Amino acid sequence: MTGANANYTFPIEATDLNTHGFTILPSDLYKIVNISRANRSINLEKVNKSEYTYVNSSKLTSPTSTYPIYYRDLNGIKISPISSLAESYVTIDYVKIPNAPFWNASIDTGPHGSIIMDTASSVNFELHESEEINLIIRILSYVGVIIKDPFVVQTIQQQEQTNFQKENI
Repeated sequence: MTGANANYTFPIEATDLNTHGFTILPSDLYKIVNISRANRSINLEKVNKSEYTYVNSSKLTSPTSTYPIYYRDLNGIKISPISSLAESYVTIDYVKIPNAPFWNASIDTGPHGSIIMDTASSVNFELHESEEINLIIRILSYVGVIIKDPFVVQTIQQQEQTNFQKENI
């Protein structure tokens, strides 16, 4: 199976599907956002595993190349009909599990005892660009609470309220 060709996108080629239309999902998958055909013109509809048999058995609800379905279990996804994917592939858009942060540091033996971070063996936490401001605001709010500076706390609360109002417009 090929690797992710872009952030949060995973292509599944027809050769990756077994004869029953089953494939294994990427190991870093947290949540599926959408599954669609390669050209993104047709989205696959998610059904429960218990509904899958009923949908396939009825002539009225049977999946077609223009109305494909899938269900997810612990090991992967099952797609139907697989004949519609013979010369195409399916793209899974998903939210990935972030890497676990690890900061490798040591204390300098000099007179000041400063901390030296080893950037080569450290892993920073992954954060979407849109969340950077929220993280900074939260860190500053905690600092404001610790030093009990009412001006800092009030400014942070106003900024959080402004952000909340912008998101809910």
